[in-house]
Amino acid sequence: MAHFTRTREYSNSGINDILHVPHGYRTARSAQIDSKWLSMNPFNLIELPAGMFIAKTKDADGNLAFRPLPHARVSVAATTSSPRFKVEMPYMFVPGDVLTIIAPVASITVASTAVGTLTAMGQTFSYTPTGAASPTEAAVKWATYLNSTSLAINYSFLSSAATLIVFENDLSKVSTLTPTGGLGTTAATTAKITTVIGTIAQIDKTTEEVVLTSNAAVALPIGYAVGVMVDDIYGFYVDAITFTTFTGNTKEIAVGHQGQLKKSRLPFWDNYIKTYLPLVDAQDKY
Repeated sequence: MAHFTRTREYSNSGINDILHVPHGYRTARSAQIDSKWLSMNPFNLIELPAGMFIAKTKDADGNLAFRPLPHARVSVAATTSSPRFKVEMPYMFVPGDVLTIIAPVASITVASTAVGTLTAMGQTFSYTPTGAASPTEAAVKWATYLNSTSLAINYSFLSSAATLIVFENDLSKVSTLTPTGGLGTTAATTAKITTVIGTIAQIDKTTEEVVLTSNAAVALPIGYAVGVMVDDIYGFYVDAITFTTFTGNTKEIAVGHQGQLKKSRLPFWDNYIKTYLPLVDAQDKY
């Protein structure tokens, strides 16, 4: 039985639960994972869940190190009046981690429930948020619609109140999106947020919150991907690991770099991962 916290039904039963097509799975890479890169959960266990991505980084001495990808999605909004907030998988972070917003981002204020258009990447999409009774409801429908279009190759969309939030899927790219009609008329250009959210003081295993050394410097709506900048996203691991006094603090693992993954079974997924691992995809239906 898996012990780690869930906001979806994560798995630790391994390859058949993580991969859609096991015969497409490739593991020509390996990594040594140290338990120092994980925080203890409410069961007083240090666990790596199945389907976790593995990142290349540097340790305190500047040496190459591998750690579970320290990225997570905000599940309870962060405000600038508190050092505490929640993410979906807090145990992939440790004290001293410096958190940032991962992807370049832009926001569009939804003006009304009327038909609107959005032009980006040379494509124009027209949509009417039918059934929306307010700009807030329209923003939800716009995000759902745009995530189902070909724009989802380049962007990820979410809503917060009456705002449509746009994230780049390529972390090195910025671009401009032009709305009309119900989406308003103010063009939005994505940009990297350089302000650091804060430094982690601890992971509170009782409340399952990230606790910063001071109040968050940036307000974070639910759904934002936050984390520590890494050198590379190296691959993924299909099994779960529990570190104990019997297993020791380190484990050598086979890291997958190709495969079709079950999105809802992963501790974390964002489309920008495909920039690092182009032979990996995550969906619930193929």
